[in-house]
Amino acid sequence: MRLFVFAIGGTGSRVLTSMIFQLAAGARPVDHRGKPIENLSIVPIIVDPHEENAGLQQVKTLLDKYRAMHKKIHDKNPNEEGFYGVKIETLHDIDAATVPTDSFFFRMQRVSTNQFGNFIGMNQMSEENRLMAEMLFSPSELKTNMKEGFFGAPNIGCVALNEFRNSEDFKAFRAAYHEGDRIFFIGSIFGGTGAAGLPLFITSIRDLGHAENMDTGQTSVSRSPIGSLVVMPYFSIADDENSVINQNEFLIKTRSALRYYEDNLNPYVNRTYYVADPVGTQPFKNDSGADNQKDNKAHLVEFAGALAIFDFLSEDAQTLTVAEKDGRIVAEGSADQRFKAYTLHTTSGLVTFAGLSKQSNRQVMKPLMKFFIMSHFMRRHLSGMLDNPFSKKHSPKFQASLYNDRDLTEFFTKFDQWMKEMGGHGATAHNLAPYGPVSGDDYSDCFRKQPTTRKKTFGMKSLKVSDIKSELDKAADRNGDMPTQEARWYKIINEALDKLLPETFDMDTYL
Repeated sequence: MRLFVFAIGGTGSRVLTSMIFQLAAGARPVDHRGKPIENLSIVPIIVDPHEENAGLQQVKTLLDKYRAMHKKIHDKNPNEEGFYGVKIETLHDIDAATVPTDSFFFRMQRVSTNQFGNFIGMNQMSEENRLMAEMLFSPSELKTNMKEGFFGAPNIGCVALNEFRNSEDFKAFRAAYHEGDRIFFIGSIFGGTGAAGLPLFITSIRDLGHAENMDTGQTSVSRSPIGSLVVMPYFSIADDENSVINQNEFLIKTRSALRYYEDNLNPYVNRTYYVADPVGTQPFKNDSGADNQKDNKAHLVEFAGALAIFDFLSEDAQTLTVAEKDGRIVAEGSADQRFKAYTLHTTSGLVTFAGLSKQSNRQVMKPLMKFFIMSHFMRRHLSGMLDNPFSKKHSPKFQASLYNDRDLTEFFTKFDQWMKEMGGHGATAHNLAPYGPVSGDDYSDCFRKQPTTRKKTFGMKSLKVSDIKSELDKAADRNGDMPTQEARWYKIINEALDKLLPETFDMDTYL
């Protein structure tokens, strides 16, 4: 099964960033029976003309690093156990002949290279049509440089994004889709790109109607199971009289979008997920796009939004059906259409694993704990253990390069930054901060005592570097020759931490 994830606008990319870190940590999607999904691959498709946006550049880097790490560890095998286990691919990976460019971006050349007025052909319009356009769009909207986004204006976005219908990338997506695949959309509804893109993309896919997908000869993409994440306001921005972005309009735009979606989006979606945080944050810089929004911090809402993707994959295919109504393909009135919202299990502004739902923790708690310890252990301690038994089967070249792997070290740095940002929104905001400082060679208290360490006969159990080293030796004995040395290392470190964490920490309370 393939899951095509359309990340629309800046928020879409930021949710995608959280998904990448969760998958890198070893979170593995399961089906409705709780079993790992076999042969799963995820195809992220980023839809945003503002490719210079810092969030888009970061997610592109992360996707490239993730894909490189997956290949080193698992080669081309989809959905393996452990770190970087789920395969991520591009449309080019699926069909290089049809899609010559290996990119995660959905290409809309005319949008990204035009002012809006030029895009709609103001200079070629009759006087009557030009006057009508000037009534519908303000002078500043007509001068919008769409390379920098839609500046919070969905009325621009819904016109410009229509170009996707005839784009080569959309044709490639249709060709890549096969019966049994699923589609998921992510977008905020209080800005421009996401608010415009969600209904436009989804209804366009449903409107493909009964026309057979000639590229596969199997099924029409119009009948695909579709899920959507609707992101409502969750951060604050500073007032700036020179900016077209006004925080006071966020709720107004959200209410308007929700009213519009009731008839023009909801009927077509099998699962709709809502997430928001009305508490807000310390004000971000009011950056409408020209400065690439590089100061925006990652947030708990984006982390929670990524979990909606896991939930959608866990749904029974038998309930993700469509029906025909008034000549259109809809999910409304089908077997089991649902709307879901995300909630925390705490009223505290400081959110640890204990503040997340048990469903969330079953998906990501142990993987994130393992990834945090592994990244710290590899950077601080591994280089001094090249003579230990678990390391003896590695070649000297691999031993020396493992902890200096650029793909890995950059990924670790981005992971640290991501977690720091989610915990740095100020005392009055929601902060996801499950990690505390590591005390020397002891990992026993690095999770803010939630989950707590288990009791032993005398005192509390501990998890030290020596314990990891000992368990690595045992795991190495169980795992002999493997296809690559990377595969062997990540298998034994995953097995070692898999065993040590439940022995050290009382995780059952939170699962």
